[in-house]
Amino acid sequence: MPRETPSAIDASRVENASTRPDGDLVMCDVSPEDASVIVSDPSAGEAGAWAIAAP
Repeated sequence: MPRETPSAIDASRVENASTRPDGDLVMCDVSPEDASVIVSDPSAGEAGAWAIAAP
């Protein structure tokens, strides 16, 4: 998860942010160098989706 990657900062979790399907929202800032490490983790998005925004 993002908290296990040292370059992921400003992590926050909003429990029950979605009701259909039920789920939480996890947000964090990640350095470009480590973004691929987090996205490629098969357990990180097993029940969800990714939204990536670049400056």
